Amino acid sequence: MATCHRSVVVRFWASLYVFLVASMVGALNVSYDQRAFVLNGQRRLLISAGIHYPRATPEMWPELIATAKRGGANVIQTYVFWSGHEPRKGEYNFEGRYDLPKFVELVGEAGMYLNLRIGPYVCAEWNFGGFPVWLRDIPGIEFRTDNKQFKDEMETFTKFIVEKMRARALFAQQGGPIIMAQIENEYGNIEWEYGQPGKQYVKWAANMAEGLDAGVPWIMCQQGDAPLNVINTCNGYYCDGFTPNAPGRPTMWTEDWNGWYQLWGGLVPHRPVQDNAFAVARFYQRGGTFQNYYMAHVYTTAAHPEICAAFLANIDSSSSAVVEFRGTKYELPAWSVSILPDCKTVAYNTAKIHAQTSLMTMKRNNLKTRNPKPADVDTLIESQVATIELDWEKQEEPIGIRGGNTITAHNLLEQINTTKDSSDYLWYTTRFQVSKEDIKELQGRKEDVRLVLEDVRDALHVFVNGELSGSFSGSWFSLNHSIKLKEGVNEIALLCMTMGIQNYGAFLEKDGAGIKGKVQVTGLGSGVLDLTTSEWVYQVGLKGEDLQFFFDSGPQKGSWVPATGGPSDKPLVWYKTKFSTPDGEEPVALDLASMGKDSHPPLVDKWATSSSSFDAQSQRALVPHVRLECAVHQQISHIVFASFGSSSGTCGSYSEGDCHASSSRAVVEKACLGKTFCSLDVSPAEFGEDPCPLLAKTLTVQALCRGPSELTNENLSDDDIAVPLGMYDRKWQRYEVINQRTQQTQSFLSDI
Repeated sequence: MATCHRSVVVRFWASLYVFLVASMVGALNVSYDQRAFVLNGQRRLLISAGIHYPRATPEMWPELIATAKRGGANVIQTYVFWSGHEPRKGEYNFEGRYDLPKFVELVGEAGMYLNLRIGPYVCAEWNFGGFPVWLRDIPGIEFRTDNKQFKDEMETFTKFIVEKMRARALFAQQGGPIIMAQIENEYGNIEWEYGQPGKQYVKWAANMAEGLDAGVPWIMCQQGDAPLNVINTCNGYYCDGFTPNAPGRPTMWTEDWNGWYQLWGGLVPHRPVQDNAFAVARFYQRGGTFQNYYMAHVYTTAAHPEICAAFLANIDSSSSAVVEFRGTKYELPAWSVSILPDCKTVAYNTAKIHAQTSLMTMKRNNLKTRNPKPADVDTLIESQVATIELDWEKQEEPIGIRGGNTITAHNLLEQINTTKDSSDYLWYTTRFQVSKEDIKELQGRKEDVRLVLEDVRDALHVFVNGELSGSFSGSWFSLNHSIKLKEGVNEIALLCMTMGIQNYGAFLEKDGAGIKGKVQVTGLGSGVLDLTTSEWVYQVGLKGEDLQFFFDSGPQKGSWVPATGGPSDKPLVWYKTKFSTPDGEEPVALDLASMGKDSHPPLVDKWATSSSSFDAQSQRALVPHVRLECAVHQQISHIVFASFGSSSGTCGSYSEGDCHASSSRAVVEKACLGKTFCSLDVSPAEFGEDPCPLLAKTLTVQALCRGPSELTNENLSDDDIAVPLGMYDRKWQRYEVINQRTQQTQSFLSDI
């Protein structure tokens, strides 16, 4: 660790690249050199926006593409989703959201280029990383290594996609928009786990792709040892320190992480737009030529051989600097880049960005139920928003085996192999005898009978004799749970749920879910009852799935009854209602934020957020919570902002809304100051008041973490708190430790 000193970097170019894209007309020759992609003999600066076509409806595609172009992008980047296109071996799907050729054609019609990331492993925060689950069932298969079975399937699908694109004339040499394609994806991060077969696989993948004669360059991201017939590229928060693994190749940033997904029940990651802009400007300043993110902020200009353009960078994270360039002095804010298109005038500084160009928002249209409620509720709601009357119906989901197709075994079955990903749900049920003597012995002591499970993933509802006993979740967690038994035959029914299949890492084909290890009942006077090899009866899915409750017309609809009097007291219940489609053709979102306020929440995918049990008898309402956590050896020293209500803004610039609990800061400070981590319920009870009854509220907190030697709060004001500069990065991210008393910033690089 060393104190950062002022560091100013000046770089100017004697010419600018052309990066205005005309409509796709005629064949396009694509090549590259060390400075750029070369299209029909001209170097092009490429700015890309990533759009995953299956994550939107086809009706949304034109506007998404147009928005990216208006933001300054000239390339659209997308993965190809194998599991969506070949859900069953040899059966292909290119309809609806999976109409890849149509999506590519729309990109071309918009006058943009396309980077087609075939993979076919894509990660993409997508189930199983884009692999179809049937791949697991091929005898002898090992994913992403020098394995014949896997390579045969990978080559078949990759070739199929290339030929499909060629048949629609979508490659650049045919006049289409595809100017590059990707084989594999981030394999370099895990290649070491495969040893020499992994290295052989990388060479095979590159040669296989090149042999398909697509007529465009192939790339591999995060692949430092990429063969010379492909271009290796960078993924991360910062790629200005990246260089290709061989000369004569352009510097490409295929994934600029301008955000990160939220883990279920975890913190909400945030990256300030100023930091992202700094990273992008530094990347281009240091020779970058292709960068991909979801929204671009750029300036465009026509080419001229004598035009000068300059980038002035200050990489000191805490102090501004003044630099003289060509006889003129320029002030550079800390951690920023100024762009001078004419080497004189500052047109853009990355620290002075205040908002994104555009952001899709959803306009609320509250839906009002006809269930009984206090008389004053309608008056309050109707004075604020228009409401729509809704009639709710409900139907109970049976507990345990419901008849029909079942599997019986004297061992614990792995869940994914059993369900084939046809459902997220699998029932494990077994029965056993408890003697009269055991029951009498239990009544004479305080110790509980406990159900012990060695390993479970991802979520679990435990039912004992038809009653909900507890709910749990986690990644391969153990369970030691108190249960109540009766004399005679007892039944344990375990509803195990997957929350998607692992999408990242080595040996995905070996990853599993469900219950494994031992299942035991302890605490009986007769000793430990081992149920591991008892007779288990399994059933895949739920009754509501079999009857397709989620479609308007299923095989049969069961017995629906009016959902009057509030939520059901049963643990597994389906609810449904109907409403008219809102006017217009804009996307419609369903806000489920109000779910979970009752003691018995309806069954919702990914409901449980902790491995602690939910006691059905306690009648305790489930409430969300927020968790603040510092790094190891740091403590929460200052609460910069806290508001329970309707705050707005982004990290570093939050403001209170009209709805605000006056006790917010005091409550958070009491719970969190001096601790490495703390947790608060997001509820009126936590703050001693409800600042705006009947309206949805949020808890927003910004806190400062400091090391043990820095925990003096003397003369510390909100103005002293530095705005966070970024997020965790696996390779190039900069970590900061801010010493407010000396106003110095210490930083170090960590390669993780």
